[in-house]
Parts: sequence; C-alpha cells; structure tokens
Amino acid sequence: MYLKTEKSETLDGITLTELSGLQRIQYIEYWAQEEKKLLALEIEPSEMNMALGALNIRTSAHLVALSLYHSDPKSKESNASEQVSALIENIRNNVLETWGFEAIAANALQIRRISGMIVKESDEPASEADVVDKEPDSAEKR
Repeated sequence: MYLKTEKSETLDGITLTELSGLQRIQYIEYWAQEEKKLLALEIEPSEMNMALGALNIRTSAHLVALSLYHSDPKSKESNASEQVSALIENIRNNVLETWGFEAIAANALQIRRISGMIVKESDEPASEADVVDKEPDSAEKR
C-alpha cells in the first residue's frame, strides 16, 4: 500500500490513513448526497444552522471512517463493494457513537491534511507579497 499514515494527534492508539483517489471520490459523493437530502427537507431558516452542524458531523465521521477502513482487520476480508460499503458504514456509526465532536473534527482535519485536501498552515508569518489584496477571478477571467 502506498498511502501515508499518521498517528492521530488527539486520540491514542488511532492510526489515520491518507484517502485513496477512489475514497476521495466516495467522500465527495457522500457529502453531495447528504447535502441534497438536507436541501430536500425544506428546513426553516431558524433550524438551518443546526441541520448544517449535523451535516458537518456526519460528513466528518464518514471521512474518518474512510481513513480508518484501511487499518480495520475486516477490510482484508471485504472485497465486494457491498461489503466495503457496509464496513465503512459500520465504522462511521461507531465513530459517531463513541467519539466526541472535537475528536471527529480534529481527526477529519488531520486526514484532509495528510490526503492533500488542504494545505497545512505554516508557522512562518506571511510575506508582504502573500498578503497583498488581490481581486478574486471572476467567471469571465477563468
């Protein structure tokens, strides 16, 4: 396997694995599906923040489950896509039931970083060239 691994920065005994290309696609598809379900509910504006918070927790737990899948002993036995999906769902539910929100959020962030989905913030101060206000590209400029 050529995927990077790191020990969790917040939980002892947990090893996080970089997402594969296929897992990134699965994560994006899951996130889009969950967002579509949320929008179909026609939620009152006053309840939208709560619903978005729940969406964030579910999608972060799914990201963690995709990462933890590689270190689960049952992953070696799972080869059919239905078995893989069921195992990932089981891991996700376990994460949701046994991890606190802060652990889910911190580990999801760490997974995004080791998977190259976000850039780790540098401890060095930004140079003046980095701070210059730049007008964002409009659709016409792209």
